[in-house]
Amino acid sequence: MAKKAELIVDDRKLQVSNLDKVLYPKAGFTKAEVIDYFIRIAPVLLPHLKDRPLTMKRYPDGVEGQFFYEKNCPVHRPKWVQTAKVWSEGNQRIMHYCLANDLPTLVWAANLADLELHTSISTLALRPTSFNAARLGSGCANCSAE
Repeated sequence: MAKKAELIVDDRKLQVSNLDKVLYPKAGFTKAEVIDYFIRIAPVLLPHLKDRPLTMKRYPDGVEGQFFYEKNCPVHRPKWVQTAKVWSEGNQRIMHYCLANDLPTLVWAANLADLELHTSISTLALRPTSFNAARLGSGCANCSAE
């Protein structure tokens, strides 16, 4: 059974688990230490993540194990995790990306062993949507007003 704990981050309750799991075996760096690191660098990291759709690269068994990319924000996310609807040309559908706009979301992602934070180059304000495309005079054929 997974060891669970509760953290309070900026007045948000987060369930965390397996804090003693080693994610970086060569350094002996645990999930708890990854979460602590994310908390410490958040003041400089969060401005770079703000309003940028996030593809999570998750390492559930650590960096020497299998990893996977998660573009759609997990359905089991807390209600307060913000998402962005983005058209995917490759999937021919709207994707719901996570937005890591605040410290609780960053800690939640770290608890999922999201060790690499892959963001879009553009922010939501600059992404082509039907509203922005019309405003910018772009001919975005696959944009959605959703």
